[in-house]
Amino acid sequence: MKRKGYLLFFVLLAATAMALVLKTGEANAQNQSSRGPKVTVREGEDLSAFSEEERQSLGTLAGEFVFSGLKGKENLKLPDGMRALYIDNDEMYYAVRRQQYFIDAIGVWDTGQIKNLSLQKIVLHDIQKLSKERLQLKAYIKLSYQYTDDPEQRQSGVGEEVVMTLLKDEDGRYRIEKYSEYSSEYIMMRDDFHYFRKELIQKGITDEREIIDRYFAERLSDLQYGKSLEGRGGKDQEHGSQEEIIDDTSYLLESSPAGRLSVNYDRNKAAIYANHVGTWPDLIFYRITLDCTNFVSQAIWIGYGGDKGNFNKWLNTYPNAEYLAKCQLWADEKYRMAPGENGWWGASKFRPSFHNPSEAWMQVETLWSYLSPTSTGPRANKYNYGQHYSNSTLVILPGDVLQFSKNPANGYSHSVVVVNNANQTLNGHSNIYVAQHTGDYGWRKLSDVITSAGAYIRIIRPISGSFTE
Repeated sequence: MKRKGYLLFFVLLAATAMALVLKTGEANAQNQSSRGPKVTVREGEDLSAFSEEERQSLGTLAGEFVFSGLKGKENLKLPDGMRALYIDNDEMYYAVRRQQYFIDAIGVWDTGQIKNLSLQKIVLHDIQKLSKERLQLKAYIKLSYQYTDDPEQRQSGVGEEVVMTLLKDEDGRYRIEKYSEYSSEYIMMRDDFHYFRKELIQKGITDEREIIDRYFAERLSDLQYGKSLEGRGGKDQEHGSQEEIIDDTSYLLESSPAGRLSVNYDRNKAAIYANHVGTWPDLIFYRITLDCTNFVSQAIWIGYGGDKGNFNKWLNTYPNAEYLAKCQLWADEKYRMAPGENGWWGASKFRPSFHNPSEAWMQVETLWSYLSPTSTGPRANKYNYGQHYSNSTLVILPGDVLQFSKNPANGYSHSVVVVNNANQTLNGHSNIYVAQHTGDYGWRKLSDVITSAGAYIRIIRPISGSFTE
């Protein structure tokens, strides 16, 4: 089939899909009850063993637990009724103690409290019977809220992919026995906890709940210590001068190799994309399990004009699917990417079969290693490697990429995109907002990410790239 035929087919397909999304959203709004939104089921999963009533009940349990955790950030206290949702074991003690830590962090930062919390969507991905009394449930939970001290009062929120083991109690009700999230930050914190736990056990401390309490107390102390360092600044680092500010709107390479074109990085378009797609379903590219850097690379690609302006056209004419289909076509043809096994390219949804993106596109460490002022395709200056956020004196701009670590000796494990015109250094984290995936946010305080992902932040600032047209 010729390209025109491909495009026409995909436009029709995308329009049909968008209509189904809208129809589902309308149905969910019409069926919303006092307990929250109607639970929907992702097509293609084998859930036939469970009745509609069972799906609704199990999905609502998952949604109420995630909602209760965030309710604590609204009321600065975990809801009393939350205890009825889970079994009192060490696994759930960790999960709930983690939520309490997030609440305590609000007091350290003096920012991050939320308001107008609402449970928007519960989508069941899978339910499996592990035994007669035990189930494993996978779901996507989406909530919305606002930050109380956000001067713009932008709508914020989060989408979390969660997995829970449920156990039926003596009264025949399911309660949560084990909880986890498919998110970079959850895995980072859990891995860090296991390392901490191993050290304490070697010292003779074996009580699990004491270990958990000590772990979160130490993390809170780390936040307090970091807060005390703010404003002191730091020395220039190996990977770039902290004082160097690039004028990205005018900086162009004077020359490029034959057959290559210098392309300016439009940081504002990258930020607009990240803000909108942070809480949207997949639009142009396929999603991967830990999607943070895959998502960041998409925003960078938009900043280099990989979509030929069609994403903004789609935003302005939504739900017109024609422009979105064009974005997918250019991505499929690797326009404004760097093809090749060791290149920088994403997996477009233009074709029905999924192929993993390149490592430089989807992996935290590989993206950092790939980018340089002379790299093929996208280029960047890099700052604050191996340093605490308080060390950086670089003014943060929209479209900058930030990567996080609790301990740089163990590497960096999470990437986000700055989405507001912060005009602040990282010390002004309460006024810097980012977008990310896994969990999914379009408008999130940087202080929230530091609390969860770590206080060591390195900065990627894309500059004009060199592409083959």
